[in-house]
Amino acid sequence: MIWFVIGTFCYEIGLYILYFVPWNVFPFIPDIDTLITGKNRSGLFASVMVFINQISQGLAAVVAGYLLDLSGFHQSTSGSAIQPKNAEHMITFIVSGGVGFMILLAMFFASKFKLSKKTFNSFSIELDRLQNGGSMKDVDPATKQICEDLTRIAYDSIDVWKKD
Repeated sequence: MIWFVIGTFCYEIGLYILYFVPWNVFPFIPDIDTLITGKNRSGLFASVMVFINQISQGLAAVVAGYLLDLSGFHQSTSGSAIQPKNAEHMITFIVSGGVGFMILLAMFFASKFKLSKKTFNSFSIELDRLQNGGSMKDVDPATKQICEDLTRIAYDSIDVWKKD
């Protein structure tokens, strides 16, 4: 019983980490898009993020259901049912392996995104400067590199802020 409590505790912590990564990074994505396009599409990004979240949760439920069926899981509407070992192992795999894999995947993608308080502060100052009529020619080289790292687009190829 103690292992079940410990496992559940670890599962819940992992699940919160899994949700924390994309929802913590998400608010910065529309600002990066604004630098590239000159448009504020925050609402579009919010709706896409929620849509992807709902679709992935639904897909995860379907996949988990199929995996449980394949393992011989016994459904019961009249109380508890004795489950075969394969079903118990599949539940353990889904809870630990599936969630663990997704946490590692989320952490991998988060590590590739060069966002920190320092880089976002520099990026935000540059975006404000451009929105207030600043010239792209006056960009600090370090800020230019930060913008390129975050957008993965050459700073000089962004046309929306160029002035004739």
